[in-house]
Amino acid sequence: MKSYDVVAFGAVGDGIVPATHSFQQTIDACAAEGGGMVFVPAGRYLIGTIYLRSYISLVLDAGAVLLASTDRQHYEMVNVYQRTGNPTAYPGNICAIGVSGVTISGRGRLDGQDQSFWIAKEGAGNSSESTLIAYWPKDWRPMSLLFEHCEDVLIEGITISHSSVYAGWLIDCNRVNINGVTISNDLRGPNTDGFHLSSCRYVTIANSHFQTGDDAIAIDANGTQAASYMTITNCTFHTSVNCFRIYTGLDPWITERVYSLVSQIVISNCSVSEAAGFINLTAEDGEIAGVVVTGITLRMNIEGVPFFLMTNRGSIRRISISQVIAEANGVCTVVGQPGDCIEQVQIAQSQFEITPRKKKYGLGIPEDITGYAYHHFAPYHIYIRHVKSIGFHQVRVRWTDNALPDCWSLLQAEHIEQLVLHRVQGAAYGGNADVPVIALHQAGEVEVAGMKVDAAATVFIRLTGDQAERTRLRLTDNHLELIATEVQSDFRK
Repeated sequence: MKSYDVVAFGAVGDGIVPATHSFQQTIDACAAEGGGMVFVPAGRYLIGTIYLRSYISLVLDAGAVLLASTDRQHYEMVNVYQRTGNPTAYPGNICAIGVSGVTISGRGRLDGQDQSFWIAKEGAGNSSESTLIAYWPKDWRPMSLLFEHCEDVLIEGITISHSSVYAGWLIDCNRVNINGVTISNDLRGPNTDGFHLSSCRYVTIANSHFQTGDDAIAIDANGTQAASYMTITNCTFHTSVNCFRIYTGLDPWITERVYSLVSQIVISNCSVSEAAGFINLTAEDGEIAGVVVTGITLRMNIEGVPFFLMTNRGSIRRISISQVIAEANGVCTVVGQPGDCIEQVQIAQSQFEITPRKKKYGLGIPEDITGYAYHHFAPYHIYIRHVKSIGFHQVRVRWTDNALPDCWSLLQAEHIEQLVLHRVQGAAYGGNADVPVIALHQAGEVEVAGMKVDAAATVFIRLTGDQAERTRLRLTDNHLELIATEVQSDFRK
């Protein structure tokens, strides 16, 4: 492989002299010879927008820092989403459009100079439990990486730090491998996400660490193809929002609504030291299907809920969550809209230790969902609404204290067609024994087997709604020694 040194083309690594032109000359000279390695030795290189070409391997030596210029004149607006009905544009540092066989690797670093592109808020506070953003964005800020319509992409070993917005935005890219990458962004910066993967396919992310002030990894299908066939494994997270947001719709520049698909996503063997949620699935004008999450350890002090699933004119199907050990202030929330479809959701072999903290919708989310940030305020317990089928198998929920004055059921479900609870353990929260362990409103078919209740309660299952008399309830082998009444029905709406 031929090697081209950016210094030989005039790049100065003092962090002061602009190096954009020298970098682009080096890349273009390498591409003109059919590709090869563009080498960046130790130093601080001030760059604006540079474009990678096909079969270019950009290698950052240890000690090499690519410093984002703060001069607007050093950037180009990169037009993206032009093949959709929702075109937009954004400035970027390292860009690749319609190329193949590109690599960014090495032990060097991209530094986005984040605070140069922000304005500090007044009175934002410093509480680790707050999800408030401490800065306003200025009128422009560059993506550290911005790729569209690329194939065979490798990003390996590098660190991306102090991003002013996303660390990386990849759109309609195929065969992407991200390995051993470190994202180190401000936890209280605006939109300081890790990687956004928009309509990408055949993606692997492994052995990487994410510190972000927004979603660490976002997956959507708002480009020209479905987002599918992704594996994320052996990663660690520290974020003030979600480790994963998987969604259709939602993006603010979308004016033409298109029904899109995200499918075949596997997330495994990950550890979380802080987050407001592990995974947020939001299907707006689209479908999310075939998502597997397994082998997760999770600690959350920020208000939120580990698992949040929501539809708005969309569908969520075939979701499997298993082998999770979580310390948080909520269990999971699954809410649809009337007429939507949420089905075949399974949570299994998991333990939740919940320390409730007062939050806006701790007891239930309003029916009229007008935004997608409800996961921050989602209920403490297992909360389900407008769901076709969901099951919990070998799941334990333990409340660590009774500090809040409110009381609530272990599980609350409204407008649910099929619910299965198999070997679930837990109890209602608070000192009011009259609160049922399970509260069901307008329920269809319910199976509860091998359940163990940890605290005394007057009622095990309370059925309400005008369909209560038609609920098909099957109870077998449950441990109800602390329960006075097994089932109580109220046929009123």
